Amino acid sequence: NFWVRLRDASLGADNEPFQRLLERLRYLVRSRSSICVMQFWSFHEIARQAPDSLRATAALVDELCEGVALVPSSELSYWDAGAFVASEMGVPYSDLRGRWTWIGRLMKSELPEMPAEVSVEARLAMKKTIMDFLHGAGMVDIMAAFRWDTNRLGAPVIDQSTITRLEARKSAQNHRGTTRASVRVAEFRSVVESECAPHFVDHVLRASAARNLGMDDDDVIRTCRELVERSIDLFNRNELGNFLPQEAILAELYTLYERDQMRAFSENDFVDWHHAAAAVPNCTMFFTEAHLASQLNNLDVEDRYGCVVAGNIRRALELLEA
Repeated sequence: NFWVRLRDASLGADNEPFQRLLERLRYLVRSRSSICVMQFWSFHEIARQAPDSLRATAALVDELCEGVALVPSSELSYWDAGAFVASEMGVPYSDLRGRWTWIGRLMKSELPEMPAEVSVEARLAMKKTIMDFLHGAGMVDIMAAFRWDTNRLGAPVIDQSTITRLEARKSAQNHRGTTRASVRVAEFRSVVESECAPHFVDHVLRASAARNLGMDDDDVIRTCRELVERSIDLFNRNELGNFLPQEAILAELYTLYERDQMRAFSENDFVDWHHAAAAVPNCTMFFTEAHLASQLNNLDVEDRYGCVVAGNIRRALELLEA
């Protein structure tokens, strides 16, 4: 974990390569040349740390990220869906602002619902207070609010029974001789139908209004179904480009897992896949562990999404010191 090694370097650990990496990142952030980015899956891993190490990591996150974060994966799926719908329906679209938020809103960008029984004035005052806190809150502020006891925030996100079912499914698929291509397309269909299709309706309605198409409910439903099939066809033919990136990356990584007879699934795989799927389409560099880096580079994510992936400290330094 690069954040852990960088934290150790910030505390004076005798590790010259990571000391160099830390100093280079500090220089790039201070010179406004680059910024590190926090996201939910990084937060999830950091939250598992003991209080003393958590304090040091949180301070380093605040220094290198300056409050910048990606919105949660579920919200990224909304913007992914919008970009694809707009492209297919020929309407302009910009999602840059929607993909970014503050660390204080890392779990959810929308404001919480206010109690119904409070007055209008109290409701506005509460929203103003929440906005002020969330806008300025850093990682230290968030962790301090939990009194540095954040183990429950880093609790397992996938249980052992689910992992057992995945392993059984993998074994059955291989026993039946299921092809890589069919696994890949089936997994992409599953992800798109669960994560993107629910958002297609809103974006189709927006596109219809922009083009004065006057679509009724049946037209919208039919168009959404066609868009799902269209995305699957493009993915199957490797012509999806950089659209629906989270969904494509998750499908590709799952396919690699299912075809690898020597590697069992773990909770870390689930976290790492979602971490990569959120970060790679939105960042210019992504530093991770060697196995995941190798998989992502074999998927040509640099050409497709413009993100260079490093799986070790040597490669990370090469990229930042070039």
